[in-house]
Amino acid sequence: MLSIFTYSERDGLTQVREAAAIRSLVGEKDRITWVDLERPAPEESELLDTTFNFHPLTIDDCLSPRHQPKIDNYGEYLFLIVHEMLPQATEKDFRTVELDIFLGKNYVVTFHRPKLRSIDNVKERVFKNPKPLFRSADFLMATLLDEVVNLYNPVLEQFDRRIDLLEDTALGKEDQKFLPEIFSLRRNISRLKRISTQQIELLIHMIKDGYDEVLPVSIPYLSNVRDHLVQISDLTDSHRDAVASLVESHLLASNNKTGEVMKVLTLFAAIFFPLTIITGIYGMNFKRMPELDWVFGYPMALGLMLVTAAGLYYFFKKKKWV
Repeated sequence: MLSIFTYSERDGLTQVREAAAIRSLVGEKDRITWVDLERPAPEESELLDTTFNFHPLTIDDCLSPRHQPKIDNYGEYLFLIVHEMLPQATEKDFRTVELDIFLGKNYVVTFHRPKLRSIDNVKERVFKNPKPLFRSADFLMATLLDEVVNLYNPVLEQFDRRIDLLEDTALGKEDQKFLPEIFSLRRNISRLKRISTQQIELLIHMIKDGYDEVLPVSIPYLSNVRDHLVQISDLTDSHRDAVASLVESHLLASNNKTGEVMKVLTLFAAIFFPLTIITGIYGMNFKRMPELDWVFGYPMALGLMLVTAAGLYYFFKKKKWV
């Protein structure tokens, strides 16, 4: 689906339906144009080449998604890849989708496969009050990036709640239930950390490298988006440390439980070892064994084993080993 929004001080906001009008709109230097390609048809995707003459590598990146966040400078325009959180993303199923952005001096082109909340949110703001958003093309792009980053917050809150829940249940869960869950959580946190770090680097380049497409007046807004991403990155570090502590606590508790089991088994072995000696001696059945024909030989052997076991248990109890 193709959406075209164009704004000028003279005409205000106009929503254009015809793709053929894009070239003339972009040619007007006092006009800001936003072209959004959502799940585009093949003929709409061809606009990237036929109308804008974008570099073939950037078009390939758009048509074959799942690239890492990055920024490339092609002289007359910048090409950005950012990742937005999908609505169904959770701490257990962390998923993002690629948003491709072309930034020229007086236009923004966005290309994405699924319907994106960031795009819809900005479109809604455009209809309500277009003038602030269309002050410049780079400011419109900064607004889009801010919406993308804001959508990371719900998943971060889910990470918080999940870690708190795991902290409460870590000591009581079995390894086969706890460890796969915690490792999945750690993997998702690491992925969020990697994406946020790459997008921080992208924004740092935009702020510091002096691109012609980025006006000085928009730098503070881009810096605000970067600061938000830095906060997200710092939170993921905290979450990752918390998960590592959970694993250590769980393994320590498991080792302690194993140690207690081994302690009990060792005590049983220590008690039954002398009993085994007694039964071994009295089970030899030598002909000249003094107690062999004694009437009280069997009860005496049982009594000796009972006294030995009780004595050893009392000794272990006194030493606080039991």
